[in-house]
Amino acid sequence: MRYVHQIEATDSTEGPSWYVVIRGDEAEEFDGTAAAYGREVLDNWVSDAASRDEDEADYTDEDGNARLRVRVAFAEDEEAFAGPAASDVAVIEVTDLATQVEPELAAVDAAREAVLHAEVLELLAHAQLGEALAEARRGGHGANVLAERAAPAVSRPVALRMMPRVPVKVVWSVVRGESPTARIVEPGIAGIDVPDVILEWAAGYGHSVDDPDVWIGVTLASDAGEVPGEIAYRDGAVSEDDGEAIRRQLAEDDENR
Repeated sequence: MRYVHQIEATDSTEGPSWYVVIRGDEAEEFDGTAAAYGREVLDNWVSDAASRDEDEADYTDEDGNARLRVRVAFAEDEEAFAGPAASDVAVIEVTDLATQVEPELAAVDAAREAVLHAEVLELLAHAQLGEALAEARRGGHGANVLAERAAPAVSRPVALRMMPRVPVKVVWSVVRGESPTARIVEPGIAGIDVPDVILEWAAGYGHSVDDPDVWIGVTLASDAGEVPGEIAYRDGAVSEDDGEAIRRQLAEDDENR
């Protein structure tokens, strides 16, 4: 296991306010529990007290309460030492060094730490998945496709919440007459509203209630192609919900052809 540590001290053991003495610069590999690692780190610190012109007697108060401790966290924990000591994997006080841990209790510590380590790794994995999904979504990949790809690590609703809401690129067209071979849908049939700016643009190309043969169509930019009878077209963007409605209508039209 890889651990990081932080040695702390306090000037008063009555409602102590701990301050940082030193934090380990790098993660360290240790073949044992976090508690055993903490004991070794603290024992080495105390043993080297003389070389730092420190007095070991200052590490406890007159009643034998600890004024020195070490906090231990997993190297993978990005929030290590950001919270209270109670959230650490192990906290060893200088007074603990004189106590031997029975093998059965050490086994409990090891099992507990295995669970805590798995939880840290799971949080990191979910964060990694969230970042990957967000990047893929911004790269233009469909939310539903990505949600299916993320299963069964996370459910579809969870995967969708991990992703940013990205506008879906579309192509709007003004078309005269029927165009049965084109992969394009009528917004009303798909269940989406036509933005006012598109209505104003289409009006300039003959779209009006007076000419029912001229209509507005829309398709996904990835599906845009030749549209028989097309008078004009322009790029645009719609919400993810509207983009999904267009996908559904295109799929339905494909089935009915």
